Amino acid sequence: ELLLGTPVTSIQVEHGRVHGVGLATGQRVEAPLVISNADARDTFERLVGADHLTPRFLHHLRRTDLSLSVFVLYAATDLDLAGLGAHRDVNLSMDWDPERTYQRALAGDVTNLSILVPTLADPTLAPPGEHLVILKTVAADQPGLGEQDDATRAERMLQLCETVLPGLRRHLTYLDHVDSHARIPSPLHHMGAIYGWSGSPRDTGPRRLPPHTPVKGLLLAGQWTQPGPGICTVMQSGIGAARLALGSATSSPALPLHLAEG
Repeated sequence: ELLLGTPVTSIQVEHGRVHGVGLATGQRVEAPLVISNADARDTFERLVGADHLTPRFLHHLRRTDLSLSVFVLYAATDLDLAGLGAHRDVNLSMDWDPERTYQRALAGDVTNLSILVPTLADPTLAPPGEHLVILKTVAADQPGLGEQDDATRAERMLQLCETVLPGLRRHLTYLDHVDSHARIPSPLHHMGAIYGWSGSPRDTGPRRLPPHTPVKGLLLAGQWTQPGPGICTVMQSGIGAARLALGSATSSPALPLHLAEG
């Protein structure tokens, strides 16, 4: 059963083994197996609880470096983007030096921009005559920098976007925003550490968290575990977790899955 919009508030552990999950509704779902693709720090420290983990494991969890974050703007426009010759997926960089770009991103500057227009591939995603525009820029994993900083960042992202989509701001029909009662009332959405742990040599490949965990019955999938971040590798981690859960061979090729019968 797929439960949408139902946050998990705890992973129930007794005597070192998973017994289910607790939901925000107050319901407890009994289960001998749980697979988490959430933030590994939340999975272990908030959902499982430090009392069920060894000091050595917690030390490893807390000392590992995190990847960059991403800020996202969701917008709609009535500009004729097809007439402008726009592309579905565009990446802009304002500096040829990747190291300088990285350092400027850490300092809060907008030096790169990803522009995605999914309606150029599938017009049915928006009303006739309109397009969806998704803007993303990398940044340090620092939520809550302040409303003014977020507003400045959002404006800079729109300015850069207009270098390839001129007139966008005058033709916005929608700009997604956080609820006015939220901590940061701005149109920016903070995505957290998008690749989980950093891609440094000490946090890559087999040095990332394995799918098996110190808690029996708890498996990991996603960018926080092996083999690493990225669309294909995260898919591979999910297939691996499914094999472990179902008792299938993990050494066979990623596809087809060949799940065990019964």
